[in-house]
Amino acid sequence: MPAVVGLAAAACVFAGAVGGLYLHRLLPPEHVTKETQEVIRLCTGSLSVLAALVLGLLITTARTSSDTTTREVQNFAAELVILDGVLRDYGPEADAARARLRAFAQQFKRDIWPGTQHAPAHPSAPAAGAMLEEVRRMIRSLVPQAIRAQQLQLQATQSAAQLLRQRQVLIEQDAPTVQPLILGWAVILVTLIFASFGLNMPINRVVLMAFLLSALAIGSAVFIIMEIDSPFSGLLVMSDRPMASALAELNR
Repeated sequence: MPAVVGLAAAACVFAGAVGGLYLHRLLPPEHVTKETQEVIRLCTGSLSVLAALVLGLLITTARTSSDTTTREVQNFAAELVILDGVLRDYGPEADAARARLRAFAQQFKRDIWPGTQHAPAHPSAPAAGAMLEEVRRMIRSLVPQAIRAQQLQLQATQSAAQLLRQRQVLIEQDAPTVQPLILGWAVILVTLIFASFGLNMPINRVVLMAFLLSALAIGSAVFIIMEIDSPFSGLLVMSDRPMASALAELNR
């Protein structure tokens, strides 16, 4: 999807530039005077500033969302290790809950990082959610015989609830934050800018090649914005290192 949108954006920008080139030949002489060209340059400058602001907003939005999701995954992995440590301290009675927690962590990692580039991520897969709920029920079913065991059970219950909350947050963050309307508006602005460039340029191969390369650069920027906005899929998928480290700790 990001590649298709990026190519579509590049095609729109290039079409606008070529349209401007041919429009210059079709306009009557009184419409291409120096005064007219000066007005077009002033308008192009204003559109350039506006397009830069909109693209900057899109990049900032996508990057902020990606960084937030990365931190949430790191916190989630750390909470898994903390809960496993609490259950380990509880004693052999919590071994079943620990085993189920390990199974959940493995399933959750497979859901987000399937291992193949084209396989979709499923952070909201119901199987993993059911496993985590079962871990919390197993913790609640423990019968502590001492005050310390009661404290560990309370801590483990709170940690399991925190994991459930964090998983729900990750599910919500899987949705894109870049609004298609704003992205389309940015592409329209850049297309108008390139159309105005075409009005003042001669038609030759060098100009066409320059417009083509510039359009591809704009399309690649749109592609990168959408990739950053999809941290669980695509070429720029976030690293699974936090979950891998947590699993290594859980398997000790």
